[in-house]
Amino acid sequence: MSTPRRYGMTLEQVRAWVEDTCAAQGVPVVVSDPAVVSRVGALLGAERRKPSGGRTAPTAATAAQRARGPNPGTRDASQA
Repeated sequence: MSTPRRYGMTLEQVRAWVEDTCAAQGVPVVVSDPAVVSRVGALLGAERRKPSGGRTAPTAATAAQRARGPNPGTRDASQA
C-alpha cells in the first residue's frame, strides 16, 4: 500500500525531493541548531514560544518594556 498523495506527491516523493534539493545546495536535510531554527522561524514570521524551561523567550516588545522600566501605576513586591 502506498502513502496517500497530498498536493500531487507522496510522502516518499517529497522526502526524495527534499534530500536531492538539499544535496544540490550543500545544506543539511535536518537543522538541529536552536539558533538557526529560531532565525528561520523569525524569517517565516513565527511567533516566539516558551523554551523547554518554561520561561517566555524575550521579544523586541518585552525588551523595550524592560528598558522603559515598570509602569508608574504598578507596585512591586518591595513596596507591599
